[in-house]
Amino acid sequence: MKQLYIIFLAAITCGYTSTGAQELYPAERDGKWGYVNVKDSLVIPAIYDDAKPFSDGLGSVKKGDRYGFVDASGKTVIPFEYDWAYQFSCGIANFRNGTEFGYINRQGNVISRIKFDNAWPASENLAKVKKDKKYGFIDTTGNVAIDMIYDDTWSFSEGFTFVRVGDIYFYINKKGKQIGDHQFDRAWPFQDGFAKVSTNEKFGFINSKGELITEWFDGVTDFFNGYSEVERDKKISIIDTTGKQIIGWFDWLGTLTGGFAKVKRNGKWGYLNAALNVIGEIKFDNVYSFSEGLAKVELDNKFGFIDERGKMVIPAEFDYVSDFEEGVAIFDKNHKKGFINEKGKTVVKAEYEDAHPYSEGYAAVKKNGKFGYIDKSGTVVIQFLYDEAYEFVDGIAHVSIDNEHFYIDTTGKRIKTSYLKQQ
Repeated sequence: MKQLYIIFLAAITCGYTSTGAQELYPAERDGKWGYVNVKDSLVIPAIYDDAKPFSDGLGSVKKGDRYGFVDASGKTVIPFEYDWAYQFSCGIANFRNGTEFGYINRQGNVISRIKFDNAWPASENLAKVKKDKKYGFIDTTGNVAIDMIYDDTWSFSEGFTFVRVGDIYFYINKKGKQIGDHQFDRAWPFQDGFAKVSTNEKFGFINSKGELITEWFDGVTDFFNGYSEVERDKKISIIDTTGKQIIGWFDWLGTLTGGFAKVKRNGKWGYLNAALNVIGEIKFDNVYSFSEGLAKVELDNKFGFIDERGKMVIPAEFDYVSDFEEGVAIFDKNHKKGFINEKGKTVVKAEYEDAHPYSEGYAAVKKNGKFGYIDKSGTVVIQFLYDEAYEFVDGIAHVSIDNEHFYIDTTGKRIKTSYLKQQ
């Protein structure tokens, strides 16, 4: 199913913090690693074989085949005595020596006597660990907080995580207590107060009490700004965080861009606004993005424009139209191009073989096989001399004659090569 609003990325929720005084980032120089600041200037020399992002004021670095930690000045504060070491989170860092994993604190002291088969960064002051093919959690002092009795689990998010026993998933809190009575075939982390769940290949959401708040759907996206896109029988709708469906069903639902989303129903197109209300009618053969408050629409192979209320303000009577730029749009009638304003009034009559949008008050237009330029009144300001002509940018336009490409200014004067090099 298409993800309308957001793609969820798992995050470590203690928050990796940088050095405090300045942000430092791993950087490679000639095959070695060091750290740079936001200006890309080396602060810690590139003398290491690997470097991980700073967190809690320390960076995990590799020298030879061993990892240790340096502070923001580059001083080694935890010796190079680990086969592998990750960055700090919640005040502890996971490491590996041989096939065994453990944790150290910021002083470099090992905090747990248990040697784990695998270990993950801490999240919300609990770290996921694996021992004898079972998963559980330790706290940041190294004590077991939730027994290693599960077949699978995930890092804590918003005070909860899912666990698996056999083929069944359910959710627990930080005390290891199950929330709610529901069990699922699949489960996802909590995000913005809700977790996506699945049973019998259908999808829904639970809240922080473990209560199922929605019906079952063929697909759902994570909640974003209080809404989720849902799918059923190849139709798409939107629900809020109470599980209420707030719009009808559509064949296709686009992303909100510039305050509007394109929608399709029964083979016809229209728009939703930011309040998720249909504007105007869903009756067009095709629709396009809004530009300068107007959107071009296609109806019966003709083009026109609607405004942000969905009102047809320029009738669909043109063979082609461009988006509005600088208050005007190109139109085509009977294979000739001209320009209209936002009221649909012709401001440059349709007499050109081709036309480009206005830029900096000028538009390239083609007549008798050659391009020239007109101003907003339609007056020719640069004669029809060019085989190709493009929009003005910073007072300069790219043109060509007989395969010779060069630049001109707004008077049509050729720009010298030395000037171009300076630009």
